[in-house]
Amino acid sequence: GLTLAEGGQETITRSVLWSTDPDTEDSGLTYTLNNQQGGTVLVDGAIPAGNSFTQADLEAQRVSFRHDGSEGTSRSFEFTVSDGASSTTTQTFSITVTPVNDPPVVTTNTGLTLPEGGSAVITSDRLWSTDPDTGNSGLVYTVESLTAGSVVVNGDELDVGGSFTQAELAADDVSFQHDGSE
Repeated sequence: GLTLAEGGQETITRSVLWSTDPDTEDSGLTYTLNNQQGGTVLVDGAIPAGNSFTQADLEAQRVSFRHDGSEGTSRSFEFTVSDGASSTTTQTFSITVTPVNDPPVVTTNTGLTLPEGGSAVITSDRLWSTDPDTGNSGLVYTVESLTAGSVVVNGDELDVGGSFTQAELAADDVSFQHDGSE
């Protein structure tokens, strides 16, 4: 098999994929792709399922696998090998994916509407983020700027650079206090 980083691309060399046939020269063997999961097999460009590459392509290091960036540590593609007269049964080439730490994604950010001088809780329905690599519970939000008010967490005003957690959002412990300006 092959090992590559999440979202990465690696060459498939003869040391990890090679076939022989006593009746045919190795360079005359053809690999036909049947199914690709979690990425794309490339030979000087993308090859959709059902297309093929040769043993000569492997020898020339023109075959690679590009991971699609999805989560998970195991991917594969299925193939058969043919000498022109007969084919093998379907084989599976396994790929180990080394995960990378993807940044969190803000999935909800509706903002607030409140009267001058008013205050409102910033609920998880108004602001929420997800992190597929580490889970949501440990996420931390950092205040980068403040306009016309302050962020308040458990009664304490935060300055620029202050932070609150996803858990505090979920517990309705975070609010915004407007300063009364117009």
